[in-house]
Amino acid sequence: MTLEEALSESLKLKGGNFITSAFRKWSLDWSKYAVIKLNEKFLDNENILFAIDISMTNKHFDNTSGFFVITNIRVLFYYTDGTIERLDVLPLNAIQTLELGGSDIWSHLHIVGLTDTFHIQDKPVVISKIHDILDDLVYSSKASPINENSSNETDTIQALKSYKELLDAGVITQEEFEKKKAQLLGI
Repeated sequence: MTLEEALSESLKLKGGNFITSAFRKWSLDWSKYAVIKLNEKFLDNENILFAIDISMTNKHFDNTSGFFVITNIRVLFYYTDGTIERLDVLPLNAIQTLELGGSDIWSHLHIVGLTDTFHIQDKPVVISKIHDILDDLVYSSKASPINENSSNETDTIQALKSYKELLDAGVITQEEFEKKKAQLLGI
């Protein structure tokens, strides 16, 4: 699915459409620009599963709006602080826990990873949808037991290749890559 299709679908959850609701009308020009820039950040083997404009808190900012995207490989949050564009990324296999909370009016989800924590908030139906998608992805990636050495080696090689792609794309730092490499190789 394209980013635009994913955004249109998710905004139906909010009761709006992408053209009239994106970033609550106050930054339609930024919104169009951000979609173009964000489309450039996806990897060749990456499939967009869900995308939405949403309010989020992370290690860089408290409560900023931007695009939150879930792919088959990672979770991305693309936003600006007014002067600098940022792309924060959390690989799916780095997600440790999903903590859901809130009320009937407003909900939140903490996505706790090895390198970062995303805290998103929105309508309960939106947060529930995000939680369900991530829960399925994280559970399925951690649930498949590996019984054979050759399968384990193949999985390790694939994981290293995925992290190398993230490094080459500038999504993770060399230090983060080396840390994950050591973890995967048991060094």
